[in-house]
Amino acid sequence: MMHEDDEECVCVPQDAVVLRELHILEYMDGEGEIWKVDLSHNGSDGDLPLGDVLELAEWAKAVATAPMIADLVHSFIQAGEDDD
Repeated sequence: MMHEDDEECVCVPQDAVVLRELHILEYMDGEGEIWKVDLSHNGSDGDLPLGDVLELAEWAKAVATAPMIADLVHSFIQAGEDDD
């Protein structure tokens, strides 16, 4: 988990209690084969139930695509204003 002392992070306060963590890792092994590993866990380092994985994955997808959707809406509005 990243904390305030990491200069490049979106920080989690030192006193925060982590409830769930979505952690998917893609790596290449020494033979050049690519692997994906799910290291997600609950706050007690137990397995993260599928429902929680899906909820966090949907949130991450929404956050990642929001700027693109906002840009599309802005372009659409600008095009409508230019037609007036």
